[in-house]
Amino acid sequence: MTESTGSESPELRSLLGLGDNSFRKSYFPELQKTIQRLEEEREKFRTIFNNSVQLIGLLDLDGRLLEANTRALDMIKKSAGDVIGRYFWETDWWPRDPDAQARIKDAVSRASQGESVHFETTHLVADGRMMDIDFTIT
Repeated sequence: MTESTGSESPELRSLLGLGDNSFRKSYFPELQKTIQRLEEEREKFRTIFNNSVQLIGLLDLDGRLLEANTRALDMIKKSAGDVIGRYFWETDWWPRDPDAQARIKDAVSRASQGESVHFETTHLVADGRMMDIDFTIT
């Protein structure tokens, strides 16, 4: 899975029969407005998500990375395709540190049960430095 480019809209519109040349387009003006509103909301989310100074990731309940913001990816000099779908504790933010990996894995498990987990740890930066991180997962 790769980072979103916003190119999904034409395919989605075509799939729903809302393309520029679609006969059905005139029959579903409310659906078209809803799709446009959702696309605008998605774009707002993307802007906030990718321009945050925070390192942000979204995981599934098993701990696989679904999304990572630009700041987090830049820190390890990786693309979304390099890390999306991998277990978070096995990604490039935690290499060569079995203790941190175990702690992250435990935190993910606890968060999947509804617990908010917070602790301080370190991240490996692409240039080899370790950076102190205030880690929270909910």
